[in-house]
Amino acid sequence: MSNLRRTVLKGLAVSLASVPAASFAQDGKWPARPIRLVVTFPPGGTSDLVARLIGPKLSAALGQQVVVENRPGAGGIVGADAVAKAAPDGYTLVVSTVGSHGIGPTLNRNIRYDAVADFNHLALIGAVPHVLLVNPKFPARTLAELVAAARAQPGKISYGSGGSGSINHVTGELFRARAGIDMVHVPYKGSGAAITDLRGFTIPVAVDALPANLGLIRSGELRALAITSRERSPLAPEVPTFIEQGFADVVADNWIGISGPAKLPEDIARRLTAETEKVVAQADVRDKLREWGMAINLRTGADFTSFVRADIARWRPVIIASGAQID
Repeated sequence: MSNLRRTVLKGLAVSLASVPAASFAQDGKWPARPIRLVVTFPPGGTSDLVARLIGPKLSAALGQQVVVENRPGAGGIVGADAVAKAAPDGYTLVVSTVGSHGIGPTLNRNIRYDAVADFNHLALIGAVPHVLLVNPKFPARTLAELVAAARAQPGKISYGSGGSGSINHVTGELFRARAGIDMVHVPYKGSGAAITDLRGFTIPVAVDALPANLGLIRSGELRALAITSRERSPLAPEVPTFIEQGFADVVADNWIGISGPAKLPEDIARRLTAETEKVVAQADVRDKLREWGMAINLRTGADFTSFVRADIARWRPVIIASGAQID
């Protein structure tokens, strides 16, 4: 090989090595294979439903299949940790939630990822509100009456949730702290078991997602005293918010978004964000999300990242005070 050829090849190699990863994504080859969209909870939950709703739409827009993969465990931490450690090439994404990115960072003392620094938060889609429910045999018909009953019987009234550290649990603790009352938390292995015992009056109070309990509320089998959204839900407009009843900061929604590993090439991140925005703007998608009780609240890029950071800071003192932290 001539000296001139060696010099040219060496110079080309140096030039290629100095080109940012994002530049390679601009050649039109991404995506060249299926994209994994990791859901950090079992099939059938809200985050899973959202993933399976928008996945096919993103597949059509990107020209590659978006494969939904359920990786549950530790309240969303297992799946989120896997994505945080995945290659930042645009082929592994996660359905980020309040469990994996809002509560999880404080709840689990040994969490192995930074919910802000280790992710590129692409698009917040919206949030599903929760409700404080009572059995109709329980005399309280308003939050004020529940607070009065709890103050008259400190430590005697219990409330159920889907498990220690769940959004339902920390919402109950937030309300309990702001009301200055002593209610006993009863953790269940899933919301279904908690609602079963609430219906049977084994426990008088529970906190759970609104959509899952609409039928029971409408039939009169359960009574909803308050909803955790900032405004009343069109699905249950008769249920007042915590804010309306004097608890201005008891706002606790199960938010859902799409995130990827940190250091995603900028052009890939922009494309994923733009396509997600377009999907969420489609009428059939918005109608279905609203049918599931989701308030659409699209935030992208730095705005979504700031939202995650603020959510962690908001829940940290509540979780620590509740004693729900685990090792």
